Amino acid sequence: MNSNAAQSPSAGSKRPFVVVWSASLAAQTLALGVRFDSAALERCGSGWWSPWVAASGFVMPLAASLAAALVLVAFVATGAQPRAAPAWSPGPPPSPGPARGVHRRSAAVALELASFTALIVIGETLFDAAKPLNRPGLWMASALASAALMLGAWCAALAPWRAWRDAVLRRPASFVGAATLGLLAFVVGHASQDLWTPLRRATLGAAHALLARFEPSAFADSEQLVLGARDFAVRVAPECSGYEGLGLAVVFVLGSFVLCRDVWRFSRAWLVLPLAALAAWCANAVRLAALVALGARVSPTLALGGFHSYAGTLLFSVAVLGTITLALRSPFFARIPARAEPNPAAPYLVPWITVLFATWVSRAFAAEAHEPLYFVRPLVGCAALVWFLPRYRGEFVRPSGLALGAGAAVAVVWLAIALREPGVVTSTGDVELALRALHAVAVTPVVEELAFRGFLARRVVARDFAAVAPTGLGLVPLGVSAVAFGALHERAFAGVLAGFVFALVYRRRGALADCVWAHAFANGLLVVVGLALGRAELWK
Repeated sequence: MNSNAAQSPSAGSKRPFVVVWSASLAAQTLALGVRFDSAALERCGSGWWSPWVAASGFVMPLAASLAAALVLVAFVATGAQPRAAPAWSPGPPPSPGPARGVHRRSAAVALELASFTALIVIGETLFDAAKPLNRPGLWMASALASAALMLGAWCAALAPWRAWRDAVLRRPASFVGAATLGLLAFVVGHASQDLWTPLRRATLGAAHALLARFEPSAFADSEQLVLGARDFAVRVAPECSGYEGLGLAVVFVLGSFVLCRDVWRFSRAWLVLPLAALAAWCANAVRLAALVALGARVSPTLALGGFHSYAGTLLFSVAVLGTITLALRSPFFARIPARAEPNPAAPYLVPWITVLFATWVSRAFAAEAHEPLYFVRPLVGCAALVWFLPRYRGEFVRPSGLALGAGAAVAVVWLAIALREPGVVTSTGDVELALRALHAVAVTPVVEELAFRGFLARRVVARDFAAVAPTGLGLVPLGVSAVAFGALHERAFAGVLAGFVFALVYRRRGALADCVWAHAFANGLLVVVGLALGRAELWK
């Protein structure tokens, strides 16, 4: 057998893990950033930790830029080496053997997830001003140690330390280049703040021109950066200028270049970058004009509430992902392969994606605790499941009794965490509350388990995920699916634990019905307790 052919599958099978594991770190970092605010550390007073607290606003973005550049260079390096003699690739070196490498990676993943969990637990005390804080130095040291252990374990899961050392010795220019690239990204991002004002004015002008076409009372103040109509007006803040959408558009396109590198025609694909950025900026201008029109014509509360929070995400996703999708379907930008069979991932992902978009739409038109369009969520979820129903044959067999026990255990742990938080008595109407309960029990478990366990857990193992036996899933794919699942929930820690339990139930028999029923039973118990206590947020 040709040695090149023998080695290439191994190298190729590791690269998806690099992408997913990097996305996992990004999701965990984002969850920490959303959950905790460094300004709360002022209650720790002065001590050895004071310089760390003072520099947190500067150090964290710099560290994120450097880490992102390091991951990018490491990933490119794994794909750029000659297949016959790769200099370094994530994963164990050839000598220890595959079994030892799997155990090493699984242990590193478990350690990383444990460190992340410890960081969440420590942060709940360190950042919560309502809790007494004794010996702040000890808590701060524990947080820093957990963060360092989390980063070290994350690196160890990619490759053993010997491989990292050899990589630095063999390719020092790549790592120096990564550090330079990360530093440059940080400097450019910091300097780009000076561009906020002209970009805000451009966004204001575009939104005003659009609004004036159907609203005669529209007005704009370029000095105060105010856009309004009738007696409703908003100020275009820096975060509303569209620069975040431009940056995210570039990230999304570059990510598609990596994930779909075999499809893009790179001599022309670079043109997608400005097209996607322009689409994101236009979507932001449309959002701003629609927000003012909604506030002037319908309800200021509705405009400044859910619409302000979710319309941008919805329009950005449609604009940027639509641009990338159209480009990938264009023979000018991409090599269009002949597809003899339907996409195998569609039945697992489309229901969840449609529910996600429906959620953004319903929340965009929500006012306070009410969502008039909530019915759209279960409606589109059921429609997508019915559309793919013939392709679910063999997935939903009779569930085992263990599924119900696992679901009950998840519900108990979830309630133990959720009931520690202050109660919020909901005032949602009876019809909407019934729809929420129905959606949580009948639709959410199916679409989420299809996406996170049926697809993601197996896709981490191989590109041909349908050929991966669920009963053979290791700790890494189970952990990745659990972290991704938890990152999308308000109670991230409880979500990670629940996701891991559902994944273990899935692996036991390889039946997707087991984790669906475990998920549904857990949600059902949370619905019953939530209705009894008048706290519908318990099952979020």
